[in-house]
Amino acid sequence: MFFCTYAQTAYNLVSTPTGLQFTTPSALGTKGADSVDYNDFKGSPFWNNEWQPAVFLLSNGGGVKVDQVRLNLFTNDVYYITAAGQEMVAESENIKRVYFLYKQDSSKVVGVFERFIDIKSRYNTNQAPFCQILNEGAVKLVKLISVVMDKKMDLSVGKTQYIFNQETDYFLLRHDIFYPLKKLNKENVLAFVIPDAETENWLAAHKSKLKSENDVLAFLGYYNKGK
Repeated sequence: MFFCTYAQTAYNLVSTPTGLQFTTPSALGTKGADSVDYNDFKGSPFWNNEWQPAVFLLSNGGGVKVDQVRLNLFTNDVYYITAAGQEMVAESENIKRVYFLYKQDSSKVVGVFERFIDIKSRYNTNQAPFCQILNEGAVKLVKLISVVMDKKMDLSVGKTQYIFNQETDYFLLRHDIFYPLKKLNKENVLAFVIPDAETENWLAAHKSKLKSENDVLAFLGYYNKGK
């Protein structure tokens, strides 16, 4: 199962859309959440265990704002709590994007997820995953986390232990085409973002090897300004 995500160490570089016509949460669907107790598992299937406010951009162009939302990375589901306190699962086909907001300041975005049919999880190729868009501009860095449940015998207690493990994949999105990056480094990124002399000078001046998310995002922030 899968979702695309990133650690919540900074505000996201994508803003919520303006001019949305908001509707009621019922537009997300009326599917009840599963009753699995994930406390029995090692690790967590959620992007963030805490409930967060979020804005949904619907497939029909409308919007929904909900105060309590979280992502189940294992099931590829978006959970939300209704005003009546009922836990529900949004119908994925109804959602275009999910903008997670900072609890203390809802004007700040901490994570943006969009469903892409052109990307497949490592573990499930039958569904289109929600992938995290880490920046805006002509060239975007997209992150996918594929989550799998493993099991092993815990000899200390004499029973099987279930464990959530995850793998991260990155893509560059340009002109609606995804370019997979085997890993983040200068060779892989520049294979799809062909540098000119000014770009090479910028990389040299910043001593950037493009080996981390922050490095790539800083580079794309510069690169996209000229596009």
